[in-house]
Amino acid sequence: GRWRVSGRVPGPGRSVRGFHRGGSDQGASGNRGGVHALGHPALSVSRLTRVSPDSPATFPASRLLLSGALSGALLVLSFPTWGHPLAAWVALVPLLVTMAAGAPPRLAFRAGLVAGLVHFAGILPWLTQVMMQFGGIPRPLAVVLNGLLVLYLATFPAAWAAMTALLLRRFGPPALMAAAPVWLTTEL
Repeated sequence: GRWRVSGRVPGPGRSVRGFHRGGSDQGASGNRGGVHALGHPALSVSRLTRVSPDSPATFPASRLLLSGALSGALLVLSFPTWGHPLAAWVALVPLLVTMAAGAPPRLAFRAGLVAGLVHFAGILPWLTQVMMQFGGIPRPLAVVLNGLLVLYLATFPAAWAAMTALLLRRFGPPALMAAAPVWLTTEL
């Protein structure tokens, strides 16, 4: 788990190897002394407290958003036009692994939205041409309408990711078994 340091930390807002600044510079006991953490001479710890899993400092957002983009790309590759259907079996693994590492539901929603945007933008570009050719819609409007459709469809993987993250938070890794039924629920 992650821990918050109360005590002397090297500068405001800095972190040292997973320890994050928190509280005042003097800690709970009011003294400046303490145990050196991780052998770092500049870090004197007078109190460690557990960081809330909801704290944005506990989970790197870039890692989860990148895993969402990777999952979206793998979903695109699961369609025969672009790749092979076997990619569908592993497409959500990057997102599930990072969510199981403790991502907050809000951040999981954003990562699911990224996955959905990449996925649907990758498989639905043909709709713009259809709207132009058979609907007589000008290209700029067709692109905007297609973008709105992609955004709407991306909310379904986002909802799945948020619900799965909530289940993981409540029940731990065994909740991964519910990922498929939750996905199905978002498609109903």
